[in-house]
Amino acid sequence: LKPISIALDKLQKTSASIADSTEVWKTLEEEFHAEQFPRTVVTSMQDRMKQALTPAHYLANILHPLYLGKKLSEDEIGIAMDYALKKTETCPSFMPMLVKYRAQSGPFVPPLFQHSLLNEVTAVEWWKSLTHQIAKDAQAIAIQLISASASTAGLERIFSLFGLVHTEIRNRLGNEKAGKLVFVLQSLKSKPSAK
Repeated sequence: LKPISIALDKLQKTSASIADSTEVWKTLEEEFHAEQFPRTVVTSMQDRMKQALTPAHYLANILHPLYLGKKLSEDEIGIAMDYALKKTETCPSFMPMLVKYRAQSGPFVPPLFQHSLLNEVTAVEWWKSLTHQIAKDAQAIAIQLISASASTAGLERIFSLFGLVHTEIRNRLGNEKAGKLVFVLQSLKSKPSAK
C-alpha cells in the first residue's frame, strides 16, 4: 500500500493540479506493473484510473512543461488531442499553439524546457512568461487547465481554518475581516520554517 499512500499524499497538497494527478496515476500504474501485483489488482487500479481521469486531465498533463504527456499512452494522447480540437471551436488559435508547443518550436524554444528552470517556476508562471508570444485566449485555456485543482483537500483546509477564526465567541466578526484573518493564518501556515 506504500505507493498508494505516497500518491494520496501528493494529491492532497493544496498546489496539486489535474496535471499532477494524471502524472501520479500514471506513475502508480508503472509501479503496479513493476511490482508484479496480481493481474486482478492491476486491472482494478486501471479501471479506477479510467474513471478518475478525463480528457481535460490528459491535456493538462501534456500542457505541463515538466510532464509534457511523456507517460501517456497513444490512446490517451489521442483523447487529449480530440479534447483540444473541441477547444478550437471557441479559440481557433489553441490547436496551432498546442502543435508548436509539442514540437518545441516557435515561442516554445528548447531552453524553456530545461529541468533546472522548470524546478524553479510553477507551470502557471511558465505559461504566463509567454504572454507576448502567444494568443491570450490560447494562453488562458492552457493556464485554466494547468491550474485546475486535483482535489478539494486545500479548500477543506481553508474551511477548517475559517472555523477556527469564526467561532461562537467571535461570531460578530464580519465576513471580510474573517476572510482576511484566514488569509493571514493560511499564509503563516504555508510559510517555510527557517532552520
